[in-house]
Amino acid sequence: MRDHRIVTDRDEPEVVEAGQRKNCRTSERGRRPEFAHVDGIPDAGEAERAAMRLAVEMLDGDPILAQLDSSRLVVLGRSRIPPEVSGDASQFLALHFERGQPLFPTKPETLYLFLALFMSPDQPASRASTRIASVEGLFAECRSAEVRDVEAKLRGYGASHGSSWDWDGDSGGRVSCFARVVDALAPEPVLTNFRQIPKDQWYERSKAANEFESLEEEREFYLKRGLDLDAVEHAVVLKPGELLLINNVRAVHGRGGEREPEELHQFLIGIPDVPPEEAGIVRRWLTSTAAGCG
Repeated sequence: MRDHRIVTDRDEPEVVEAGQRKNCRTSERGRRPEFAHVDGIPDAGEAERAAMRLAVEMLDGDPILAQLDSSRLVVLGRSRIPPEVSGDASQFLALHFERGQPLFPTKPETLYLFLALFMSPDQPASRASTRIASVEGLFAECRSAEVRDVEAKLRGYGASHGSSWDWDGDSGGRVSCFARVVDALAPEPVLTNFRQIPKDQWYERSKAANEFESLEEEREFYLKRGLDLDAVEHAVVLKPGELLLINNVRAVHGRGGEREPEELHQFLIGIPDVPPEEAGIVRRWLTSTAAGCG
């Protein structure tokens, strides 16, 4: 069995055997793992296997996600990012849940629970960072509402404003860009209203669903609503042979800087066809966290 190292803030990461319980980096309050950063991965095949092992461990060790059955976890998608045909010349990607999360499911939905990013050992060093922010940390300083009020605002916003993932209004209120969650809780929403513009204008009007032109604009949006990204955000620049696994419920992620075409291998791990009541776990955790009792 191959040895991998968990990358920490120490100069010499601890060596652990793959498959053992790992000390993954946790949120600012040190309560629950939100991402794991591992090095010593030789290839994409081993990266996928390591990501799945970590995902099972993280799910089983999480007091919220452990309500789901880790034996149902599967790799839902494999790709190279950004696509070679288009590249990715943008310098910024807003904080988001990968593939979105269904907040009000009415039918079986796919839950994308983990995102894994891997850089091959033969890949040139990256110029881009993966930005990771703890959802719990973001809401730490501004919790005051009741759970029922938070849920009512999210439900109302979904009906009145929709999202770029809610093409026909039947996605279970799936939301990706995290700023839209914050916008829903604000007294006066300011972001794109997908219910009031033609679908062929969605991409342009929402700035490719980013909602912001730059990292500075995004930071200002959050700060005006009492959320300090600088206080909770981690920036990880993957090196060759490194794997990053992100909990796609506990954390949102984005990008700073430009990536080369097909710079990273991406694996999406989750559970397909989750019944509505079970899939509602994401909404229940999010609303209780935003209200201050998560």
